[in-house]
Amino acid sequence: MKPLLICVLGLLSVSTFDLPDFVDWRDQGAVTPVKNQGLLDSPWLFSVTGALEGQNFLKNGQLIALSEQELADCVSVNGTTEDAYKYVIGHGVAADADYPHLDDGSCHRESIASAVTETAYVEVDYDEEVLRRVVATVGPVAVEVNARAWTTYAGGIFKCQRPVPTNHGALLVGYGSEDGADYWLVKNSWGEEWGEGGVYSG
Repeated sequence: MKPLLICVLGLLSVSTFDLPDFVDWRDQGAVTPVKNQGLLDSPWLFSVTGALEGQNFLKNGQLIALSEQELADCVSVNGTTEDAYKYVIGHGVAADADYPHLDDGSCHRESIASAVTETAYVEVDYDEEVLRRVVATVGPVAVEVNARAWTTYAGGIFKCQRPVPTNHGALLVGYGSEDGADYWLVKNSWGEEWGEGGVYSG
């Protein structure tokens, strides 16, 4: 199982106290509207910007949509979550409004101001209880999932029967429980028409 890379814009402080039964960072204003990756076939870019957007909001009180296109141009569409965090540590990342989806294959970071200029990440071993604590106390987390069955998902709690290989990046924004079934709240990047307003429960 791959370790988790947790994006932080301050000291990582994971609560050791009892956690709430329900967490949804959308309710706290820490999550930007659902985006649509369209032809930019690199969902991990959207999970990374989502984690950065949440951390920036929690530290600075500003919810700014960040540019996936900058990461695609200046890191690589075939990069990794760690590559993206390292890039942002060194260069920052611009707002989406300032660095739109130009798709001209060039990196324009020198001519555009960064909206987020500092960050850090820590690596923790994957464990569902650790992940639950991180989401509850640190904020939204970029995760890897298997989205093969998501193409037919239309809402409700989706039950995964067994562990499966990951093939897609998404943003974990909370968790809950319904009728004794625990679930994660995951923001996808396929537009608001997919799932429950662009979000998956499972």
